[in-house]
Amino acid sequence: ACLVALIAACGCMGFVTLYAFRNGDPRRLYRGMDFEGRLCGGGNGTEDKPFLYYCQRLGGDDAGKLDMADILDLAHPICVRECPACPSLPCPGTHPCLAESWVSRSRLNSQEHDPSFKVTNEFVFKPVRDMPT
Repeated sequence: ACLVALIAACGCMGFVTLYAFRNGDPRRLYRGMDFEGRLCGGGNGTEDKPFLYYCQRLGGDDAGKLDMADILDLAHPICVRECPACPSLPCPGTHPCLAESWVSRSRLNSQEHDPSFKVTNEFVFKPVRDMPT
C-alpha cells in the first residue's frame, strides 16, 4: 500500500513539474525580481543585470542598527550587473536606488459615459552608497 502511495505521489509531482515548465518560467525560481516585477536577467531592460540587490534605506541613521530589515529597503530591490565588492566601510560604489515614486491618472476621453483612463507611474532614483559584503 505504501509503494502504491509513493508511486502515485511521484506521478502527481511529475505532472505538476511538467505543467510548470510548459506554462511558466522556471527562472523565476532562481532569479530575483525587481520592484517593478521584472525578472533580473530575463528581459525588459534587465538582460545584462542578472543579480538582485537591496539598497540601503534613504535618509536614515543606521548607526547601531543590527537588523538588516531596518537598514535595507526590502520593498524596492533592483537588478544589477554584479554584486558590489566592499569589504569595509565606507564603500566607494553606489547604485541608483528608488528615492520616491508617484502615480498619476488621467482620462483618455472627455465624454462622461467613457470611463477610460491612463495610469502613469513615475520614479525618481538617487545614487545610494553600497553596503559592505
